Amino acid sequence: MFFKNSDVRYFDPASVVIIFTLLFFETFPNNISDFEAATLPVIPKSIFLLIRFIRCLKPQLCPQGSRIRLAPQKDWEANKPEQLNKVLGIYENISSDTGASVADVIVLGGNVGIEMATGSKVPFTPGRGDATQEQTDAESFAVLEPHSDGFRNFHKSGVNVSPEEMMLDKAQLLNLTAPEMTVLVGGMRSIGISASGYGVFSENTDTMTNDYFDTLLDMSVEWKPNGTGNSYEAFNRSSGEKVRAATRSDLVFGSNSQLRALAEVYASSDSGDKFICDFISAWNKVMNADRFDIQ
Repeated sequence: MFFKNSDVRYFDPASVVIIFTLLFFETFPNNISDFEAATLPVIPKSIFLLIRFIRCLKPQLCPQGSRIRLAPQKDWEANKPEQLNKVLGIYENISSDTGASVADVIVLGGNVGIEMATGSKVPFTPGRGDATQEQTDAESFAVLEPHSDGFRNFHKSGVNVSPEEMMLDKAQLLNLTAPEMTVLVGGMRSIGISASGYGVFSENTDTMTNDYFDTLLDMSVEWKPNGTGNSYEAFNRSSGEKVRAATRSDLVFGSNSQLRALAEVYASSDSGDKFICDFISAWNKVMNADRFDIQ
């Protein structure tokens, strides 16, 4: 059992205040001895460690803290360390020159990219803070390394759970609805975001369009597994020529009846404005998901 019998005790109002403070304030000791003398008479050690673990979970979903620049996140395979290091170098220079936090610069950089790809304004609310390596328990974070991310078409070999199920789980963690998950995947693929390169159907990845859904629902091709277990190749039904490739995370938007209905809405020739508007709304929701100060 995680809790010892001696840990089950009455919490007075002071303990509630301390727990709230430890959960939501940025500064948190890596060494329990820093707070042990002051807090353990009120808060059991096991609960203190549980609070520490909950705080490790919180920044995994959103940019608050910009811990993607710290170990162990900066070295995770899903984050493409070499590419990430180049981008972070630029962002850190901008942060140093402007006084903005790296976390804010990361979000703003994404917003600018979307604005360039869509021609539409993307809302931005500053105020994020940066964590330090000393505030980050690398050992606790290590167990949170993603083995699959359908939004980026990343899936490690040897994972027994299907990519589309892992994507659905990630969407649930981000508190996304089915339409929000759908439009985010379609928008990201249309601008070339795919770790494997699969699912990118647009000829011009500098512009965000609904081409992804239009191409995905194309009935002139037949999809066949390519032997990997998680990806497929599309062959023209007339010529037999291979024309594109996609993963299970992509094809689920055509095979699942509920997701297909959403894909058909976004694939419509007159849905361009709705597609862009919905994407920006879903993007902004994720970027501000841990901004408890503005909700």
